[in-house]
Amino acid sequence: MWRDSSTQGARRTALPILIAATILAACTSVGPRSTPVATVTRAEEAARSGRHEEAARAFDSLAAAQSSAAAGELRLRAAREWLAAHRPDNAERAA
Repeated sequence: MWRDSSTQGARRTALPILIAATILAACTSVGPRSTPVATVTRAEEAARSGRHEEAARAFDSLAAAQSSAAAGELRLRAAREWLAAHRPDNAERAA
């Protein structure tokens, strides 16, 4: 019995491609992980836990995204956290 060689070739090519596509589809992204978005709750939690630099950075980030009135309060909170982290230069820049 004669078989079409082009059909066999197509099957041989398609099977590895299908397997590779299935494996890749099952994998999670291996790219860089994004940092969590800063929230006031996370910043306050970091401050309470003694992670003052983390809290200060979070408050700074939040201040940059707010209107002037809200940003002022967040900058002051960031400055307090920088001082608690023994980073007075950063506190001065934040305030």
